[in-house]
Amino acid sequence: MTRRMYAILYISWNMRQSREKVYEKVNYAFKTTDLRAELKKLQHNDISLYLMGDESSPEEIAYACAVEEHGTYMRDYIEEKGEIRQIDFIYVKE
Repeated sequence: MTRRMYAILYISWNMRQSREKVYEKVNYAFKTTDLRAELKKLQHNDISLYLMGDESSPEEIAYACAVEEHGTYMRDYIEEKGEIRQIDFIYVKE
């Protein structure tokens, strides 16, 4: 192969990698937007949010849920006097 062919192959490969990164970012944004909005609303209603036992922000929880590939997060609802006071997101392996 000539240098020109190597250059064309590299540019093609690099463009594909860039396109995949853009798709990945767009998918992440779609996955987290709805969950983040839901969690912010819950937090506004004085419901504490936890991720694996640590108090966390809606952004941290949405990010963890979006990037996890080998499992999922289960919600553990904690009630007090018949009302939900806390939600703990617990990692569960598939």
